[in-house]
Amino acid sequence: SHSSTGRSPFLVVYGRNPFTPLDLAPLPAVYSYSVDGEAQATQIKALHEQVRDQITKHNLQYQARANKHRKHVVFNEGDLVWIYLRKDRLPPGRYGKLQDRADGPFCVLKRINDNAYKIDLPGSYGVSATFNVANLAPYVDTNDFHGDSGTSRLLKGEDDTDVPDGSSPVDQRAIDENKAGGLSG
Repeated sequence: SHSSTGRSPFLVVYGRNPFTPLDLAPLPAVYSYSVDGEAQATQIKALHEQVRDQITKHNLQYQARANKHRKHVVFNEGDLVWIYLRKDRLPPGRYGKLQDRADGPFCVLKRINDNAYKIDLPGSYGVSATFNVANLAPYVDTNDFHGDSGTSRLLKGEDDTDVPDGSSPVDQRAIDENKAGGLSG
């Protein structure tokens, strides 16, 4: 039986399951009217309605499962966004395997619909400026962020060679021995 309908395709089409392989052979066309045939046609129409309802129910279940973790994000004109570029959309000269795929921030020029946006890209990119919402992320200015982001607290030009009061500098020899697995002399 089919996973969505719960019935075999033969049952859905003919209103019964095949008994023998001969049931699968095409039948000759009959042009006479039969009361039994009309009852069977009514039964098959009811079966088709049940199958249609079952498929609709399963499609809604599949849709709910697929959209479970999907976030609905809407950008407005003028918003700054990051763009994520697939291999086929990388600008010329930017083909490195380990290079960032995200770029930005760029300004949203136009919202085509909830799923597509036109982005203000420089001409050097040489790709279409229309992006799917799945390839966009909101830009957050790190200067406005005051929380602990896990980044270094050092300012440009500073180093971290000073040892805080009350602590001892790390013994480099102990680190090297640990890396060697204690095998050295």
